[in-house]
Amino acid sequence: MATLDTRVTVDLVAELLQPRPLRATLASLWAPIAERMSEATAAKVRCVANSSQLNRLMEDGKDKPDG
Repeated sequence: MATLDTRVTVDLVAELLQPRPLRATLASLWAPIAERMSEATAAKVRCVANSSQLNRLMEDGKDKPDG
């Protein structure tokens, strides 16, 4: 049984650490993180744009966008 365990482990590690399977595994792990980072960056850009608009309104002496 130990020989079988060793054989499976060695073969599995050898297969997974080949460049192509390793690249696919890492890509599948990083894809959700990259998506969340993209969403966070977009939210930050929207906040900065809204803040800039609010600053311009305040400089113009307005307290509302349509006022």
